[in-house]
Amino acid sequence: MPTIDLTLRKGCPDRALEACMKEISCAAEEILENTRTGMIRISVFEAEEDMILQGGEGQTGICPTVIFTVGPGRSVQARKAFGRRITDILVKNLACEPKEVRVYILSSEGNYFAIGGRPKVFQEKKEMK
Repeated sequence: MPTIDLTLRKGCPDRALEACMKEISCAAEEILENTRTGMIRISVFEAEEDMILQGGEGQTGICPTVIFTVGPGRSVQARKAFGRRITDILVKNLACEPKEVRVYILSSEGNYFAIGGRPKVFQEKKEMK
């Protein structure tokens, strides 16, 4: 069963969060193979303002972080498309910037990370000579 953990700054309006949850569930059924709206489990966690950090510095935005855990049976393309759609839904309903949204897709078939709906690949920095 696919699960979504959404963590963001405390104080977002309930209606906006409810809209996000409904739209994310509908998007899952539309995009992910073998998935129906009732199968998605979404948990919302609110973080205290002083606990939203990036690079050790406090952040002022909503800073939504999504951890989407999915089992086998969904294609890589569908998982990535769903991650992009989640970003769009959060930006629209929470009035945040795309660059604030972090999406982690965890699967036994491979993991995926995106910032603002775009894949982020961490590579070792080569030493400058």
